[in-house]
Amino acid sequence: MSAGPQDFSQNVAQGGPEKCNKITQDDVDTDTARTTAEGAAVWAGVGAVLGALLGVASGGNAAQIGTAAAIGAGAGAVGGGVSGYGTAQQKNRYALQEARLNCQIEAAQEDNAKLDKLLSDLQSSIDYNVKQIDELQAEYNAKKVSADEAKAQLASIDSATSQMERTIAQLKERQLAYQTARDANNDAADKNLNTAELDKNIEDLNKKIAEADSALQVLVERRKVAQIG
Repeated sequence: MSAGPQDFSQNVAQGGPEKCNKITQDDVDTDTARTTAEGAAVWAGVGAVLGALLGVASGGNAAQIGTAAAIGAGAGAVGGGVSGYGTAQQKNRYALQEARLNCQIEAAQEDNAKLDKLLSDLQSSIDYNVKQIDELQAEYNAKKVSADEAKAQLASIDSATSQMERTIAQLKERQLAYQTARDANNDAADKNLNTAELDKNIEDLNKKIAEADSALQVLVERRKVAQIG
């Protein structure tokens, strides 16, 4: 366990929801062609039946009825194709938002797993530095170290504390990034996404960040009352 310079921020730098926003419709399989074709086929059949019925109603012969059915099928296919394409585009949009949501959930789970290790390392560093301050205070009081020597050691502890504070600030920014990405994604999907799993992971991040913040305050408060120099 060491109070030396540990770049905790490197554990935070990678990951996050930013990569999820880079997912585009080109990355999502939405079967646009199949949906469009299905719409055209269904409405072509409907159009053919309606055309034939109109031919019969107008008293046409078999040839005329067949022609009416063909015209109806063509019109139905065009209308169905347009309708099917519109449905496909709607599916495209929601498929994109679902893909981004799944990516955000995976990223948040990875961050939570990483944060467990980070919290352990932070706590170890905090415990070590608090102990160092206690020992340094005792040595200074016993005149075993000079004021300059004690201040130099305190400066090292202060540097480590500042680094941990920056790391926690990064974590808070990360949590806010998840909330912002979630809200923007859900708004784009007309608030039709089920974000419960992502919400749970964001809340877990928040609890762990609060735990780290609280642990660091123990070191900050102990440093404030050090009577050295």
